[in-house]
Amino acid sequence: AAALFLSPPPAGRRALIEILPAGWGEGVGGAGGAGSAALEAALCAESDGSVLACEQLGSSVPLAWAAVWRQAAAGPRPLPASSASVAAAADGLLLWRKQLRLLALYAPRRMSHPMDRLMHSSSSRLVTAVGSAEIEAFMRRLIWWLLHGQASRASAVLEALRLTHTSLIPEAVHQLRAHAVERAETPQRGSGLSLFGGGHGGSGKQHGSGAAGDGLPDLFFDARVLRLLAEAYNRIPASALAAADSPGMAALRSTLEQLNSIWLREKHAPEASTTPGAVTPVHGHHGVHHFGGGGAGAGARVEPRTLGHAAALLGAYFRLIALRARERERAAWAGGLEGPDGPKLEAPPASVSFVRNALELLQSWMALACLPLPSSAAGGAAARASNMPAPADARVVVLGALEALLAVRPLGNGSPEETELERGLESDVRRFLDALLLSAPVLAPHVRSALAAHLRHNGGRDGAGLALFMRKSLRGAHKPAFGLTGVDAGAAALARAYFAAIVDCADGSGEAGYDGGLAAARRADGRISAQLLLLALLHQGAQDAPMRELGARLARVICPLSREALTAAPHAAPPHAAIAGGAAPTEPLLYSASAFRYSSALAAAPGAHETLPPLLSVLVERFSQLSLAEREDALLLLLPWLQVFGARMPQFVASDEYGPAALHAALASLLALTRLCSAAAGHELIGETSQVRFLLESGWAALASPANAPLIATTLHSILLDAHVRAATADAAVDVHEQTLCVRVLLLTLRTPAAPELLSVLLGSLRAYGPTSPHVDGPAGAWLAWRAPRIAEAQPLTATELSAFEMLPRLPHELPALLRPHLPALLHTCVVCHGGEPGTAPDHGRGSEHAAELLDALVANLAPGADGADASRCAKGAELSSLGLPRGLEAVGPLVLRLGGVAPTLAADWRALSLCWALHAEDPDLSLTSLRVFALLNSQVNPALLHSLALALWGGLRDGGRAKAQLLLRLMRELPPLATASDGALDEPTWLLLAGTAAALLAARPAHLFEEAVRLLLATLAAQGDNGPSELILDRLSDVWRAADFVPGIADQARRPLEEVLSCLILKGLSGEEASPSCRGITLLALETLAEVYSDLMPPNNRLVIAVLFSHTLALIIGAADAAPRAAAFLERCGSALAERLLDLFRSTILPRAVALELRAAMGPTRSSGGDPKGDADVADVAGAFARAFAERFFGAFALAFSSHDNCDFALLLLSSWLAAESPWNDERAGGPGRATREVALLWMLQALLRQFAPHDVAPAQFETLAPLVVAAFHSRRAPVSAAAEALLSEMVARAPRGTPPSIFALAATQPVPAPPPWCGPLVAAGAADGQDSLLSAAALLQVHALGVPLTSGPPPLPDDAHPAPAALAQLPSEGPQRPLAEASDEQSDLPGSPSFTAPAPLSCTCVRSSISAPSLPSASLPGTPRSRASRGGSSAITPSSSCTEDSAPFFAGSTESGTPNERAAARSTVPEEEDDSELDLSPSSDDDDTPSSRTE
Repeated sequence: AAALFLSPPPAGRRALIEILPAGWGEGVGGAGGAGSAALEAALCAESDGSVLACEQLGSSVPLAWAAVWRQAAAGPRPLPASSASVAAAADGLLLWRKQLRLLALYAPRRMSHPMDRLMHSSSSRLVTAVGSAEIEAFMRRLIWWLLHGQASRASAVLEALRLTHTSLIPEAVHQLRAHAVERAETPQRGSGLSLFGGGHGGSGKQHGSGAAGDGLPDLFFDARVLRLLAEAYNRIPASALAAADSPGMAALRSTLEQLNSIWLREKHAPEASTTPGAVTPVHGHHGVHHFGGGGAGAGARVEPRTLGHAAALLGAYFRLIALRARERERAAWAGGLEGPDGPKLEAPPASVSFVRNALELLQSWMALACLPLPSSAAGGAAARASNMPAPADARVVVLGALEALLAVRPLGNGSPEETELERGLESDVRRFLDALLLSAPVLAPHVRSALAAHLRHNGGRDGAGLALFMRKSLRGAHKPAFGLTGVDAGAAALARAYFAAIVDCADGSGEAGYDGGLAAARRADGRISAQLLLLALLHQGAQDAPMRELGARLARVICPLSREALTAAPHAAPPHAAIAGGAAPTEPLLYSASAFRYSSALAAAPGAHETLPPLLSVLVERFSQLSLAEREDALLLLLPWLQVFGARMPQFVASDEYGPAALHAALASLLALTRLCSAAAGHELIGETSQVRFLLESGWAALASPANAPLIATTLHSILLDAHVRAATADAAVDVHEQTLCVRVLLLTLRTPAAPELLSVLLGSLRAYGPTSPHVDGPAGAWLAWRAPRIAEAQPLTATELSAFEMLPRLPHELPALLRPHLPALLHTCVVCHGGEPGTAPDHGRGSEHAAELLDALVANLAPGADGADASRCAKGAELSSLGLPRGLEAVGPLVLRLGGVAPTLAADWRALSLCWALHAEDPDLSLTSLRVFALLNSQVNPALLHSLALALWGGLRDGGRAKAQLLLRLMRELPPLATASDGALDEPTWLLLAGTAAALLAARPAHLFEEAVRLLLATLAAQGDNGPSELILDRLSDVWRAADFVPGIADQARRPLEEVLSCLILKGLSGEEASPSCRGITLLALETLAEVYSDLMPPNNRLVIAVLFSHTLALIIGAADAAPRAAAFLERCGSALAERLLDLFRSTILPRAVALELRAAMGPTRSSGGDPKGDADVADVAGAFARAFAERFFGAFALAFSSHDNCDFALLLLSSWLAAESPWNDERAGGPGRATREVALLWMLQALLRQFAPHDVAPAQFETLAPLVVAAFHSRRAPVSAAAEALLSEMVARAPRGTPPSIFALAATQPVPAPPPWCGPLVAAGAADGQDSLLSAAALLQVHALGVPLTSGPPPLPDDAHPAPAALAQLPSEGPQRPLAEASDEQSDLPGSPSFTAPAPLSCTCVRSSISAPSLPSASLPGTPRSRASRGGSSAITPSSSCTEDSAPFFAGSTESGTPNERAAARSTVPEEEDDSELDLSPSSDDDDTPSSRTE
C-alpha cells in the first residue's frame, strides 16, 4: 500500500470530487441514489484495502478531504421531531458517518509515514490544502463528539478512529489530555507500577512508587475512552510501540503504563450484584468464583461494560513488557551489556510477585466477566446502543490478556529461592484454565490458545513442560473435578485442550509461528519426538473427530509423510486376538483400522526405526495413565513399528554405532511394558485381556525374526538375566513375580525362530568348562605347564548362573526337541551343581527345587512313555514312571536308563563332559563331583584315558585334593580290566604308567590314599599274567622307590638295600590308629607279593619276610583262623631251606575251637558280667596258654632261620614299634574289642623274642628303648595288658645284657618316647594337615617316574603363599551310588535305547583277586602266586604247594594231608565238634627243641 501511495496516479482517472454526487453536502437527502452508491462502494473498497480505490482516488485526496471536512465539521444537522424528520435524521447520520470514514481513511499521516513523503514530493496543493491545524482540529472535534455527543455520534466517531492510521493515535491521546486540562481535571489515580521510563509516567519509577500528579484523569477511565484506547493500542504492534526513536510512541507507552499500573495496584473486584436473577460469585481458594481472584474491594473502576476494553489494554501492556524483556535478553547475550558475572540487563525482568499480582487481577476480571449483564430495558438498550461486547467477548479478551501475561516472565529462569513461588504460580495458572474450561465449554478454543501460550513460554520446565501436557492429554489420566458433573465430558475437554496446545506449539500455528522451542528440543532429545508421536498415534484411533484431526496434525510435524507413502500403505485390517482364536473384539475396528494403516505408513518411513526405542520408553512411562482400551490401541499401533524395527535391525546395528544401544533399549522397554501388563493382570497372566496378550506375543515375535535371531538372543538374554538376578538378590525379599515374568518372556521368545540361538546363549550362561588343556597325547610337560598355575580355589555359582538355571525348568514343556542335544549339560548341571553333593550346594539352597523340577520335566517330556510293558521290564519302573528321581549322584543311573532311549549317545556324551569338568574345573568340589559322575558312567578304557587320569592325579596332589586322588587311583585300578581284545589291550607304556603311579603314591601318608596306591600296585602286578610282571615294570618300580628320600642319614640313596626302601614305604600300613583292617590286610598282601617278585634281589631273611611272618603270627595269636595256612603258603612260595622249621610249625598248627571263638572276648578290655566267672577264667587261661606257647615255638623256629644280628635288631624294633603304635598306656584311647588283644599278643611276642635273642644278641640301648614302653603298659588299668607287661618286665630283668642301666626298670609312670619306627612316618587321617608334604613328594615322584617330566624342566613347585582350597570331601564315602546298570536286571537292558554298561570284571590274578576288591581279607581263600620263581631262576625256588588252593581248609591237621580237595574235605568232616587241646603241647616247659634251654644248649 505504501508503494501505491508513492507512485503518481495514472492519467485520465476521475478525481474524488467527481465521484461525489452534486449537492450531497447541502441537502441531507438530496444526493442521488447512484452517486451515493458509488461513493459508498469507493469508501468501502478503500476501507477493505482495495488497490482499485487507491488508484481511482489518486492525487485528488487532499482536495476532496478538505472539502469533505468543511462539510462534516459541523456534524449532522438537527431536524424537527417528526416521522419524516426521523427518517431524514437517520439518513443524515448515515451520510455523516460515511464522511467521517472518508476523512479518517485519508487523513494526512505524520512524517513517520510514507504519506508524509508523498505530500512533500507532490504538488504544493497537497501541503496547502490540508495542514496540521486542520488535522488537530479534526482530532479535537472527534474527541469532543466522543466525550459529549450522543451514543450514535460516539459510535460513528469510534468507527472513524478505527480507520485512522496508527501515526494519528498519539494525536488522539494528546487531544484527550488537552480536553482534560480544559475541563480542569486533576489526576486522581496515580501510577503505582512503572516498568518503563519517559513520557508522563516519569523515569525510573519503581513498583508502587507513584506520587501525586503523575496519574491519569478520570477522563481516561470513561467507557468510550477505554474503548478508543483499547482499539487503538491493539492496532499498534508491540515492536512499534516499543520504538525508542518516536516521541509519539513514548507518550503512548507512558499512557499505557499509567493506565494499567492503576489496575494492577488496586486489583478491584466486582461488586456483588443486587440485580434479581444475578449469580453471586463463589469465593474459592484464590478469590472469586472457581477461577480464583484477588481482593473483594467495592470499586467500580472496571465495570462489566468496560471490562473487555480494560483487559485489552492490559494485554497490550503485557505484550510490551514481554517484548522489551526479550530484547534486553538478546542484547545482553549478544555481548552488548557484559558484567563481571555474565550478561547484565538494563532493568530487572518482571518479578514473580508482579506476575502473580497480574494473575490475580485477571482472575477477578474473569469472575466479573462471568456475571450476567443488567436485565433492565434501559441497561440493555444502552448496551445495545453503545455496541459494547457481550460478556462472553470480555472473557475472551481476558484470556488474551492472560496469554500475554504468560510471556512476561517464563518460569524456570529465576533464582532457587523463587522456584517454589514459580511452582505455585504455575499450578494456579493451570487450575484457573482447567476450571474455566470445565465451566464454560464455549471458551474452549480460547482456553486452548492460552494453554498453548503457557506451553510455548514454559516448555522447558519439568512441571509445566511437555511431560505435564502429555499427562493431561492422555484421557485416562484425568480425574473428576470436585463438585462438577459430566466427568467424562470434562475429562475429554481437558484432554482436547491440552492436546491442542501441544499441537499448536509443535506445528507453529500459535503466536507468529513460535513453537516454544519444541523443534529445537526435539532435535536435541529424541524422547520428545517419541512423546509427541505417541500422542499422535494414540489419538489417531479416537472416535472424536477433532482429536483425530489434532493427532494427524501432530503426526505430520513429527513424521512427515507424503501422500504417495500413505496411499501405498496396505489396507489390511489390524491384527486382533479374535483372528488368533481369542475373544471377540470389544469395539468396532473402524477407527483402529485407519489408525493402524496410518501407523504402518509412518513406521515404514526411512529412519522411523530409530524412533521405536524412545517411543516404547515413553509408553512405559505413560502406561499407568492409559485406560485398558488405550493400552490395547497403543500396543496395536506400535506393532508395525516393532515389525519394521525387527526387519531393519541387522543393518541398523551393523551400520550405526547407536544400533546396539537402540536394540537394548527397545528390548528393555518391551520387557518393562510386558511387566506392566502382567502386573495389571494380577501377575497371573501376561496381560489383562486376550487382545493384550496377543499383541505382546506378536510384538516379541516381530522382533525375534530369523534374520536377527543372534542379535536378539544375545541382548535379550542379558536383559532377562539382569532382571532375574535383581529379583533374586533383592534386599527385602525375592521378587517371585519378576522371576516368573522373565520366564514367561523367555517362553514367548522361544516360540519364535530365534529359539535355537536364544537357548544356546541361555545355556551358555550356565557353569561350563571348555577343553582348554593341551591334548593328552602330546608332551606331558605341556599339560603340566598348563595345569600348574591353575591352583584350586572355591568358585561358587554366581548369581547369573543361578538365575540362568532357575529359568530352565519350564523349557522342556515348550521345546523338548531343542533340549535333546543339550541333555548332557543339563543333567550334569543338575547333578553336580544342584544335586546337594558336599561343597557344591549354592547359598540358601538356591536351585535345588529347580533341579528336581527340571529333571522331572526332562524325563516326562523326553523319555518314552512308561506303559505297562515298559514298566514291567524295569526293576525301577515304578520309581521312574512316578518321576520320583533321587538327588545328586544317585540320579545318574535312573536318568541314563530313562533318557537313553531318546539320546542314544547320552552316556558317552555325559561321560566326556564330566571328565572335561574334572580336568578343567578349578573348584575342588565341582571337579571331584564331576569325576564321581565320570566313574559312574565310564565303561571303557584306553591308554589316553589312563594318561589323562594320571595327569589329573598330579594336579590333584598339588592341590591337596585327597578324595579326588583317591578316586583317580581307584579308577586307574578298576579301568584296565575293562580293556577287551576287540578294543585292544593296554600297551606296555600304559602299564609302566600305572606301575609308576602306584609306586609314587606309596609315599602318601593319608591312609585312604596309601591303601588305594597299594591296591593299584597289586592290581597292576596281578594283571601281567601268570608269568608275573616283566623286568621292565619291576625295574621301574625299584627306580621309583630308590629315588624316594624316605630314610634320612643315608648318603647314597640309590645304593641302599631294596628291602630297607620297601619296608620304609609299606610297613606304615600295618599299624597305627589310621590303619584300618582293610588297609592292614592289603598291606600284608603287598608285602607278600613284593617279597616274592623281588626274591632274587633280596636275601631270604629280608625285612619283608620278617614283617609278613610277624603279621601272620600276631594274627594267629589273636585268633585269626586263616593266619597259619597263609603263612605256610607264603613260606612255600618264597621261603628258603632255613625256614623249614617255620613251615612245619605253621602247617602243623591247628587253632583250638575254644581259642578261635573266645580268644578276643576273653582278652578284651571288659569281661562279661553274666555267666560263670570260673568258666571265663578257664577260657582265658586256655587262650593265654595257647598264645604264649605258639609264640615260644614260633620264635624258636624263627631264631634258626633269622639268626643274624640285623634280623634280631629289626625284629625287636618292629615289634616295639607296633606296640608303641597301639599306645598301651592310654586306656582312654578309642579302639575295637580286639585292641587289648593285640597289645597283649605283642607283649607275649616280645617276651618270646627276648627269650631267644637276649642277652647275647640284644644291646643295652635296645633295652633302654623298650623298657619305658613296657613300664607304661604295666600301669594300664586293663588286667590282661598289665599282666602281660609284668611278665615281659620280669623276662627283661632276667635277660638284661651287660651294661643295661637298672634305672630303666623303675616302675614310675612316665610318658614313653619310642624309637623311630622302621617306616616313613605313620598314616594320617584323610583330612589331616600333616600329610600335605607327602602328597607333594608323591606328586614329584609321579611327575618324574610316571609322566616322564624332569623336575628341572617341569613346572615350578607351588609358591609358599599358595593355599589351594580344600574340597568338602577328604575321603570318598564308603558306599557310593551304583553304576547305571549295576542294579538293573536283564529285562532292564532291553529298554529301548538303553546304553550298554558292563561292570568291571574281577582281576585275573588269583593272589589278589578278592583282596583288592574286598574291604578286608577273606578267611576262606588263600592267595596264589602271581609269578613263578622259576622264571627268575635260582636254586632256592620253592614250588607252591598244591594244597594251598582256594579249597583248602582254614585249619590244618598236619603236613601229611594229601589227596584231592574232596578227599581233604571228607577228612576234615570227620573232625569231632570238640577239639582236643592234646594235639598241641601248650605247656611252657615243653621239651621241644624250640625252647630256650634247648637253643642255649
